[in-house]
Amino acid sequence: MTEPAPPIEQIQLLLTERCNLACTHCAVPEEDSPAQGELDSTSWLGFIGAAVAGGVSTVVLSGGEALLRPDILEIAAGAFERGARVVVIVTNGTVMPPRVVQGIAAAQQAGRQLRIHVSIDGADATTHDRIRGIGTFERTMAGVARLRAGGGEVAGVHTVLGRHNLHQIEATAELVRSLGATTWTVFPIASLGRATGLDALRLDDARWEVALDQLPRVAGLDLELAVMGPTLDDEWTDRTRAPRPRREHSPQI
Repeated sequence: MTEPAPPIEQIQLLLTERCNLACTHCAVPEEDSPAQGELDSTSWLGFIGAAVAGGVSTVVLSGGEALLRPDILEIAAGAFERGARVVVIVTNGTVMPPRVVQGIAAAQQAGRQLRIHVSIDGADATTHDRIRGIGTFERTMAGVARLRAGGGEVAGVHTVLGRHNLHQIEATAELVRSLGATTWTVFPIASLGRATGLDALRLDDARWEVALDQLPRVAGLDLELAVMGPTLDDEWTDRTRAPRPRREHSPQI
């Protein structure tokens, strides 16, 4: 007799495919799937309500760049009102106007589990900007600084790992700690979207073995490490050895 599938506890929603960056590893570039006909907040909240009623407790809001949605905080608040225990917003960190900072900080200080995860693809500008564009590392660090100065917190960092930043695993972990984050989500460059042209930077099985050996050691006990990927039947051909993600995580932005 087949056992029933375990309940789905977490969902990830791409609220928009719009983005203010043009990262070369983007799996869902707007030019391939134009951000037309986005659902409005009422529609999203109807879906979230149904999902929570079905057992979902964590709602991940992503994109594109989720903070480009003017109703992002309304959707997050509505998810809590419908019973979500945790709401994660995944952002590249460059869109942090005062209204957003104040809203995030107010929710966090009120005790809501609104967790901000920022995408950072290297320990310095040279490495990060190679993928995300010149000046983006500085803009992301400035955005994070504005959030923290305004009373908000960063809960997690997402890092897309490739041959260009494999040597920076330890330094990137230290950067994650310095931002006050406690969750570090790491995943590979996948052969999707713009990244189909990045074969030279993608990790093969041997390099993933190096990464999988090093990541837990540098994360230590203070960083919750979530390893996602590599893509089954693509970079990672042996399904029995593919790493399993844990708890908070969501696809690259």
